Amino acid sequence: MANEIRKLAEKTQKSLSWIDANINILAQSITNIGEAIIKQTESISNAASRIEEINTKTQEMADLVGDVDVVAEEVNEMADTMLKNVEKNKF
Repeated sequence: MANEIRKLAEKTQKSLSWIDANINILAQSITNIGEAIIKQTESISNAASRIEEINTKTQEMADLVGDVDVVAEEVNEMADTMLKNVEKNKF
């Protein structure tokens, strides 16, 4: 009977060692996942910042296009005025 108890204790010890090893593997896997999530979060944050910069630059370009449109319209009006003056002053 003592022999059976000894064998049972050995099996229990082996099982506990196996459980401990698996817990350590699981803990390391959880740590790795946590680190990966942190890196993904940083990447997403960087991407969001870049998108915001692109949006800002796009708006600046749209404003410049609007300014160019106003100047082009003014130049067109001046050209029309000059053409009318030239036609008016023809001999």
